[in-house]
Amino acid sequence: MPKVRAFVAEDDALILLSLEMMLEAYDVEIVGSAASVGEAEEIAASITADIAILDVNLDNKMVFPAADVFVARGIPVIFTTGYTSGERVPDRFVSTAWATKPYKAQVLMDLIKKAIAGTA
Repeated sequence: MPKVRAFVAEDDALILLSLEMMLEAYDVEIVGSAASVGEAEEIAASITADIAILDVNLDNKMVFPAADVFVARGIPVIFTTGYTSGERVPDRFVSTAWATKPYKAQVLMDLIKKAIAGTA
């Protein structure tokens, strides 16, 4: 499998660093990151990525507008959350893959592979 290129949106610097290290250990290339919805939306419009891993709540704003940009460009999305109860999800994202923090590396990698293959 060719190297996967991932964009990551996460507003907690420590979680972002941990996630980046985990992904890089699995030979996933981080091609960009953002800490806010606005920044993620702006980057989503032009970045070349195979997958977007988006924290659903960035600085108390829902990431769905940025997810719309990725999806419109054909880039699959995985949402992440630290909450145990379900987030309010727009209908268009009900079937989108989710990863719960703290991440389990193999679970996240399986989600990435399925999302890229279009089976997540």
